[in-house]
This record gives sequence, C-alpha cells and structure tokens, in this order.
Amino acid sequence: MDTSYLREAEAYWTRTANLWDQVFTAVHDLISTPGVSFATRMGPPVGQQLGTTCLAHWR
Repeated sequence: MDTSYLREAEAYWTRTANLWDQVFTAVHDLISTPGVSFATRMGPPVGQQLGTTCLAHWR
C-alpha cells in the first residue's frame, strides 16, 4: 500500500502550521511592543500602504 501521499500531506501541514505560528508570534510581538507602532516596526513602505488603506477605508 502506497502511503507516500500521507507523508507529503504531513510535511505540508507541518510547514503550514510552523509558518502560521511564526506569523502569529511576529504579530503578537509587534502589538506587544509599547511605544512602537506596527507601521513603524515594518518600515516606511508598509506604513505608507497602511496609511493609504486606512484613509481609503474612512472616506
């Protein structure tokens, strides 16, 4: 019985879970840093994009 697809699925979902964990940890760290905004920490291009997105949302 060929079960290689199960090993491939396990590897895929492990990579996916690890990526999600890294992203959630990074977001948590950014949110938890007092006095530092998300846009400041991520750099000017992200800050500009966030500012434009937020401004467009409120118009």
